[in-house]
Amino acid sequence: MTRKGIYPLATILLALAGMFVVLEAVVRVGGWGFEYLRFSNHSYLYFTNPRGYYSPVTTENGRPLYGVPFSVDPEGYRLPDTDMAPAQPPADQGGPSILVLGDSFTWGRGVRYPDAWPVRFSELLNQAGCPARVENAALVGEDIAEIVAEYATQQARALDRGRKWDLVVYAFVLNDFGRDAPGGIQGLDFIDFNNGTFSYSFIRDHSALVNLILGMVDRIRLHKTTVKAYLDAFSGPEAEKKFAKVADLHRRIEANGQRLVILLFPLLYDFEKYPFAEVHAKTRNLCQKEGIPFLDLLPAFSLRQDRELWAHPMDHHPNELGHRIAADQLFRFLESRPDLLPCPPAQPPGESGHAQTGKSG
Repeated sequence: MTRKGIYPLATILLALAGMFVVLEAVVRVGGWGFEYLRFSNHSYLYFTNPRGYYSPVTTENGRPLYGVPFSVDPEGYRLPDTDMAPAQPPADQGGPSILVLGDSFTWGRGVRYPDAWPVRFSELLNQAGCPARVENAALVGEDIAEIVAEYATQQARALDRGRKWDLVVYAFVLNDFGRDAPGGIQGLDFIDFNNGTFSYSFIRDHSALVNLILGMVDRIRLHKTTVKAYLDAFSGPEAEKKFAKVADLHRRIEANGQRLVILLFPLLYDFEKYPFAEVHAKTRNLCQKEGIPFLDLLPAFSLRQDRELWAHPMDHHPNELGHRIAADQLFRFLESRPDLLPCPPAQPPGESGHAQTGKSG
């Protein structure tokens, strides 16, 4: 290139650079950009602690990682924190036994043990004079087939101990039917942003303008791909097979003289234009057809902004507020359905027991 051709090119490049600097300043000063969020090598630990809820747990590359210390037994069931030792209710109180099935939403990913909805639900029952034994048998990542198998395992264990479940609560999450997409879903899947599929970008970390542009591209791409993947999981022959598993679970529970309640958690995503209403409707229709008591948490959750219920911007499991709402809604639902959970009269003050929500062997 001749010197005469270099000058116009340099002028254009300088003008573009100047425009970039101006736009970068506008985005930063106006606060219009997205926060650049780095994921850690541990999906349950975060580089930031925006709500002040978490504790420093470890470090990674010299930076602190925040999260919730937790205890599990060898099978992965959530246990009470080491400084907690809730007692079992006395056997002669005759309180009902409740088995809770589910995945990380119920296990309590991203929240402290006392804030997990099964624990709060147990406390509500006890405060109302219903000394229930609530056993949380949720495991992280379980799908519908594993939920069915989990019920069989817990039923066998209960029989071995001479016990019987009065009520089974299945906390259903939309990814229980799988979430398949060609090539897989990269990045935010409306639940777990912190899943290790993003690589660190120096320029996005240091340029609000670049991060804004690429963040908008990510959101458009991920919305289209992920919404389609979830909707596809609830249509077609494979979905019919999975709905049949839910119906079969109900029949097994009924045959054992127990009752089933399905508690449906929505995805914490865009409640104003929630894209999965048809999935909720299909699940509700199945429950009506099979006679399964059904509680949809979408109406209660949608009274809030989705981000108000996130455990973390990188982790869209429900936070402690979401768990509190779930526990409250289930308690009120069962108050309106005394046929599902008969309880003895309220105990005199100071005599009621405390339920255990940890997993027993």
